Amino acid sequence: MFDKFIGNNHIKEVLRRLLASNRVPSSLLFAGEDGVGKKQFALELAKSFVCQNPKMSEACDVCAA
Repeated sequence: MFDKFIGNNHIKEVLRRLLASNRVPSSLLFAGEDGVGKKQFALELAKSFVCQNPKMSEACDVCAA
C-alpha cells in the first residue's frame, strides 16, 4: 500500500502497525510542507478502511475502494 511512496519510512511503518493492530486513532493529522504526500497517505489509509478484500490490513487495489 505505502510501498509506492518514496521516503517517509518511519511514517509508513507507523501506519502499517496501526492497521495491523486494528488500533487506529479516531483522528490523524497529516501535516507538513506542500508536496510531501500528505493527501496521498491519507487516501491510501482511507482505502484500507473501506477495502472489501484487505490483504494483511492493506487495500487490495482491486475492489471499488
